[in-house]
Amino acid sequence: MSSSSTLPICRIDWRPSRALAFAIGLLGLLAALSVFMSALPGPVATLSAMLALAHASMQARRELRREPFCLIWAGGGAQATLNFAGRAQSLSGPKLSLRGPLASLHGRDEQGRNQRFLWWPDTLPSAARRQLRLAMQIHDDSQPPASAQKNA
Repeated sequence: MSSSSTLPICRIDWRPSRALAFAIGLLGLLAALSVFMSALPGPVATLSAMLALAHASMQARRELRREPFCLIWAGGGAQATLNFAGRAQSLSGPKLSLRGPLASLHGRDEQGRNQRFLWWPDTLPSAARRQLRLAMQIHDDSQPPASAQKNA
């Protein structure tokens, strides 16, 4: 399916997920408990558990402080635009992966760095998930659809 429309078909907000931050904290707590249950000597186990908790809390805090943005994407291999509060950033070669209620978008920013954004069920309503699914199915006019490539 090719799209001749030049208007963006997908406009979705991204914000940090509290569920993800909670899961990171819970994993840090479980890591600390597993260290205490191991055969490590007391001081080493205590230090390791404290490091696991500190690392998990830093990662959870970092996740919650990520800047929200609005994704504007025409789908397929078209360049995506991320509109942050004070600036816009382009994402080249965006690839979308949907696994149940989770959605993942990754691509390269202007500096060539890989960027990855996850939408968790608490941040992605079903209507927005459907928009992403439809945008994912759009192909570039320069490349034939996957079914045509298999038959060639």
